[in-house]
Amino acid sequence: MTHQNPQPEYFTARMTYDKDPNPGQILDTGNLEIFPQLAFNQEIRVYGVEIAAFSENSNFQNQATYADLLGVIQGSLGLNLFVGSNQIPFQSINVSDLITSKNQVIYFPSPIVIEMKQPLRIGGSILPNSLGKGLKEQLMLKVTLICERHLKEN
Repeated sequence: MTHQNPQPEYFTARMTYDKDPNPGQILDTGNLEIFPQLAFNQEIRVYGVEIAAFSENSNFQNQATYADLLGVIQGSLGLNLFVGSNQIPFQSINVSDLITSKNQVIYFPSPIVIEMKQPLRIGGSILPNSLGKGLKEQLMLKVTLICERHLKEN
């Protein structure tokens, strides 16, 4: 795939959430920072996000099935993307229903553009439901950004 423009690219981050230590508390993984190595005439365009969940029941080896996740996630799971200092979109993306679906991919209506010297940060949080419950057991999320590296044209 040499001399191909655009070049496909994937960024993967893994986030682990423990069981609810305190009912009603927001579980936050913090932000995982990625610094893409770009030349002055390159940019990365992010077209979508793929989410895979692994639970304690699957021993974190095989992707969790719908039945595994049905009782695990009781709150809402949010995904945050930051490019530079900007959160895109403005609020976190609710991916609770996405990880239990068959497709598990969100495609953006327009690509997110990352230019030279802009860090990419991925973060996640689990908001408790109205009863103050979030997770029944430990959960690991694998987030893959579907991107392409593109040469800018003058």
